This record gives sequence, C-alpha cells and structure tokens, in this order.
Amino acid sequence: MELGFRELFLWCDAPYQRHGLDLSLHLARSPITEDKTNQQHFIRHVRRKLEAVGDKSRAVAASMRSIGVHLTGSRSEGIGPFGFSSHYQFDNFAERRATYFLENISSETGLPVWIENANFYSHSAKEIIQTWQSVTRLCDHTGAGLIVDLSHIYIEASNAGISPVLVLGMVPWHHAREIHISGVILGANGVRHDGHSQPVSPDVWALLDICLESDLLQGQVIINIEHTDPAWMNQVAEYYADFNQLQLKVAASATQSRVSPDLDPGAYAKGFLRKILMRQMTYRLKPGHTLEQVALHFEPWLEDAMLKRGLRLTFTQEESFPEEQDKICLALEDFNQYIEQVI
Repeated sequence: MELGFRELFLWCDAPYQRHGLDLSLHLARSPITEDKTNQQHFIRHVRRKLEAVGDKSRAVAASMRSIGVHLTGSRSEGIGPFGFSSHYQFDNFAERRATYFLENISSETGLPVWIENANFYSHSAKEIIQTWQSVTRLCDHTGAGLIVDLSHIYIEASNAGISPVLVLGMVPWHHAREIHISGVILGANGVRHDGHSQPVSPDVWALLDICLESDLLQGQVIINIEHTDPAWMNQVAEYYADFNQLQLKVAASATQSRVSPDLDPGAYAKGFLRKILMRQMTYRLKPGHTLEQVALHFEPWLEDAMLKRGLRLTFTQEESFPEEQDKICLALEDFNQYIEQVI
C-alpha cells in the first residue's frame, strides 16, 4: 500500500493497523531535479520522518519496502507552484540531478527507490520519447525500479496526439515493479487530465489488457488502482467494481497470450527461398526440362546442402569472408549444379 507522509503517520496511529502489509512511502513532489542543497535538505527530512515512524510503530517501520518518487521538474516551475507535480523536461543537467537524488535517497534511507512517469502535457512525440529514454537511463544507472502509470501514459500520449500503445514500446519493462491505473477526466477544451475520483477509464483498461496478454510484466509486479479521492466514500459499489474487474483480468491473463502459436519462421524462410530459386531457374532451364520438374528436387537439395553437407546458404559471395568458404554455398549456383546432376 502506498502512503504519503500524512497517511503514513495516520496509519501508525490507527487501531486497525495491519501487520505484515507491505508499505511504500510515495512522494509526488520532491526536488528530484533541483540543486543539491535542496535535495540534501529534503533527503534528511525524509530520513527523519522515517525514523519518527520507527519511534511510533516498529511494525510499520518494518513493513516499509520502498520509496516511490514522481519524476518531475522543479517545484517552482510549471504547475509546481500550484502544489502539483511539475513537468519533467529532459536535458542532461536535469538527468544528472535526478541520478544524484535517486542514488542518495536510497543510500540515506536504506530503501529501494522506484520512479514514476508523471508527465501529462508533453507537446510532441519527440518529447515523450526523450523522457522515456531518460527514464531508462535513470533506472539503468541507479538501480531504481519503475512505477508505470498507464493512466499517465494514456493522458500524455492522447494530449500529444499519438497512440498510447506506441508509448508501451518505449517503457523499459524489465525495470517495472508496479503498475498504476486510475480514471481520466476530459476537459472542455479536449485536454485530458488525471482523475483519481473517477472509475478506471476503458482506455486505460485496454492498455492494461495489452500489458497482461503480451507478457510485458516480468516477475512480481504490483498493480495498484489509485482510487485515492475522498469522493469514493460515497461510491462504494463503483469502488469495488474496479477492483473486481482487475482481479478477473489478472486471473484471465494466466491462460491467455497474444503470441501466435502458428508462427514458423523456418517454414516461411524455406518457402521464400523456394520462390526465389524457382524464379531464377526459369532462365536456366535446359531444353526439355520444365519448372515443375525442377521444383520436385527443391526439398531433396535443401536436405543435402543443409543437413548432409552442413552448409549455410547465401545469395552472394561478397557477404562471406574467406575463412568460412568451406561452410557456405551460393544457393542458386549450388541448386543449379544439383539439378544438372539429377535431371
């Protein structure tokens, strides 16, 4: 379960505190791309807060498993001054600062750190690509895990005018530790926004279906429905309906796959090779021979060349180096010689 600082301390004081429930401190606004002084002050602040949690409840402190951090810009820029997560704009300077922050907050707290894609309002596909490339480098260089917010992906891609499915291909899934899904709000001007008070969007469910059916989630990946708004107190049925739907999807994904069982690259390659050779042999037929007669000997020749003689086929002499000449044969020339021997 993800908790902010306030929720974490309330959890410590709750009489129904559950032991053995894994907890994550989630920080939507941090100086992750700000100067080192701000970062050091903030990291010390986080460490003191976690120490205070330990003083209040050893059970809660023992349940802390990670720190989640939004990948954002400066808190004094964009929508940051309004109290929201500001936009992460990639440049080498911002990425170096984020690297420093992630390494140090993990070192100071002793907890793994997971970063979350938090952008909503990128202006172009190029900007989205640059951000995901930066996310990949940050995870590679710092060892940070990744929280993939599918709602954020859908919102950002749709606002930039590209397919959200394309963005799934930019995600470094081997770093994924958690998935977020939530509602989406469509503004009057057609711009999409995050909607934690709304049911999970059908478009976001569709992205999750792709992730599940395509086996993009590797290992133990948590799927988190972000129904965090107090409005859910008055929408109990709708609240549980989304969780029930998620359970059904996860259960169904265990027996479903988008990988086609009919793919046979070897058969396709063999058929294409036959087509190429028959087309070329049209111009090499001897009087009295037909293409149908030649075609009957394709399979025996292929078995002789590849299985009996152990050769690799090639189409041009130039693509092979001298030291491997005894391991290859020119497909058309070898096939033609074979035909001359058997017909």
